[in-house]
Amino acid sequence: MTGVQTCVLPILHTWIVQYMDDYSRLRKIRAYAETNESAFLGLDHLNYVYNGFEAHPLHYLPIQWLRCDNGSFRRAKETQTALEALDITMPPQMPEQKGGTAKVENRFRSLWGEFELRLASKLGGSGARLWLSEFNEELELFSLSELEKRHPFRRDMTKGEVYAQSLSDRSIQQRTTDVDVIRMACKVEYRRVDGSLRVGLN
Repeated sequence: MTGVQTCVLPILHTWIVQYMDDYSRLRKIRAYAETNESAFLGLDHLNYVYNGFEAHPLHYLPIQWLRCDNGSFRRAKETQTALEALDITMPPQMPEQKGGTAKVENRFRSLWGEFELRLASKLGGSGARLWLSEFNEELELFSLSELEKRHPFRRDMTKGEVYAQSLSDRSIQQRTTDVDVIRMACKVEYRRVDGSLRVGLN
């Protein structure tokens, strides 16, 4: 007896995640192909910011706090575990305080206006195809180009210069990490077996 076995493949969506320094407005941006928004997207992006794309200077941990919207990343227990291990504070996001993330959200909305035009002109119009890795290469080039753009308020300086100036402030302790953020998010619990063996449960 023969038969045909079928399976339904999940539909992947492209998610754009950005990490922005509030003072200089520099960003690291990366695209992911996932079925839904998840804590993994945010945690993997923090790994990318802190441990990847070394050509970009933005790789320090937040000095005060990390702001984000009220999505899956904020609510996940893994996120709280990882941020606690990194000693990063995420302030409560109340409905009446939506303006707290306005700078990030506004810059994210403007991303497409700037980046799509640049990418469309490079690819040569509609019907063009792009691998995810190529898409991320373009996002990295776009992030690097922002180093030379004028700061919106400190018009006599570029964003890169503003960021470099903030790093030179000796009163601020800049923190870095080389650990895997996702591993830190997986809290390991232990139990003893027969009083001698210790079994780790992830």
